Amino acid sequence: MPPFTVPHVSPARAAGGVGSTVRVTWAAIQTERLLRLAIPGEIFFWTIADLFAQNILVYAKAVLHLSDAMVPGLPLTLLSIGIGVGAILVGRLSQKPD
Repeated sequence: MPPFTVPHVSPARAAGGVGSTVRVTWAAIQTERLLRLAIPGEIFFWTIADLFAQNILVYAKAVLHLSDAMVPGLPLTLLSIGIGVGAILVGRLSQKPD
């Protein structure tokens, strides 16, 4: 198999469609307490991240005096890298010990 290719994976289920997937997902959310808690947590996380992203653009322009060419790219790139590193760190910290 050539490098950088994705191996073929058989579908998890052959029947059903979007409606069936939504019903199964809704049933899982109703029965799993952890999913019911994770959804508001995810919404909260992305709301805060979006608010930071908006404020970072204003901060970069007003306080850091970045040029118009630098304002959209540099701060949001650093924010994205920070979110990615934080997600990896949390994933590793939350692993169950063997």
